[in-house]
Amino acid sequence: IAFGKNKTTYSLRIMKKNVRNYLITGAHSYLGKGFVSFLARQKGVRMLLTSRTQKDNNEKDSQNVRHLGGIDLLNESDLKILTREAGRFFRGSFHVINCAGAYWDHRKFEETSLVQNTQVFEGNAQTIMGMAHYLVPLICNRGGGHFVGFSCNSVLYNYPNMLAFTASKTALESIIRSLANDYGGKGVVANCFELATVLT
Repeated sequence: IAFGKNKTTYSLRIMKKNVRNYLITGAHSYLGKGFVSFLARQKGVRMLLTSRTQKDNNEKDSQNVRHLGGIDLLNESDLKILTREAGRFFRGSFHVINCAGAYWDHRKFEETSLVQNTQVFEGNAQTIMGMAHYLVPLICNRGGGHFVGFSCNSVLYNYPNMLAFTASKTALESIIRSLANDYGGKGVVANCFELATVLT
């Protein structure tokens, strides 16, 4: 799957081959667009796409693709709407691929405000916590599926001037591990992929 200005390529193999239903959050991000483009070329795939921004005029819904614009993953009412629509749109099991998140340029910790630190934690950790709270029970009820999040290799290497971002991605990884422990026996496969930091 190629995405971004430099077309960095990553691959994701979904293990439940018979399940071709995908809920993709952050559909307007580079990562989200990459997944949507890749999956749209596969036969029999159904996608429910979400973004905080409203959908573009050229984004047409079809029988197999629906876009829910204006969904704020930090808003409980929006999470309830998303869960309800996922239950209606998917006939059986489905996978969640979370491409939403928050990032800013590398900067010294003392140069970031508390508001910025809160925003990056909300964007990377609280969003996936809220999604898991509402969507994982539905995934369990539908027979299981994958719940995928994306981290960064800054968690492993502790790059300088990325304290808040790295801490938020560490929290995300912990959430994913806990989901795997708590819901693995109910058919949920929770995975987190550490993407490389690329200077562009």
